Amino acid sequence: MYIGLKYQISLFGNYAEISPNPETVKYFLDQFSVKGFIPNTQNEINIVFGTNPSLNQNTSTQRLRLSNSDGSWNINFGSGRIDFILTNINIDVFKMLDFDTFIDESKDYIKKISQKFSNKHRRIGIVTDYLLFEPIEGLQKKFNRSIPFFEERQLQEWTCNVSAKEKVDNNETLNVISTVRKIKMPIFKNSKQMIFDGVHISFDSNTVDENKNYRFDQSNIDINIDNIVTVLNRISAETFKFVEQDE
Repeated sequence: MYIGLKYQISLFGNYAEISPNPETVKYFLDQFSVKGFIPNTQNEINIVFGTNPSLNQNTSTQRLRLSNSDGSWNINFGSGRIDFILTNINIDVFKMLDFDTFIDESKDYIKKISQKFSNKHRRIGIVTDYLLFEPIEGLQKKFNRSIPFFEERQLQEWTCNVSAKEKVDNNETLNVISTVRKIKMPIFKNSKQMIFDGVHISFDSNTVDENKNYRFDQSNIDINIDNIVTVLNRISAETFKFVEQDE
């Protein structure tokens, strides 16, 4: 059984003007209160490099964050990126949105933000995280080839990380990354803290960093998000099918 753990859309650009001042806070209160979002602040740490490493300094700037009452939804406004994050805060209790609904709601939030701030974006990225709560015997051989010593044993941890580039419409090129790994990590499930010992699957697709142009705005951002979603849906479906296939 696959459980959605986290979905995230990230926009990259210059968002220094979206600061936690009274006017901005009031706007977001008016626009997002129906969704239960409350403005608050977070500290952004930046490193100021000196002429030698001993002169490097950390500076802290207060940035805006929108969070709902249970903390499952967060919109973080950094100076160089905006992150829209939905987290499964209590597995089997919290009603996690499906991925398509998350995308639709995020598009709506992006539109509301653009009505106040007409910033263009230079990159878009989407990440999805899943946990596999099924017996995982045999998966390490599917995703790993190693020396006999390790193949003869049940591995405590393993990782399969692959990446490629994909050309899509609008003359865009995407980085496409899939990571399947056996890990132990703390999670909150059925209102209890526990250690998850199983397989974590992450899919990541983003426009390439080599293109520095600020080319995404409200006129074209939805279609470019859809292009990324199409690729993510394909690699996730193929990965899940591969996991379920018999050897």
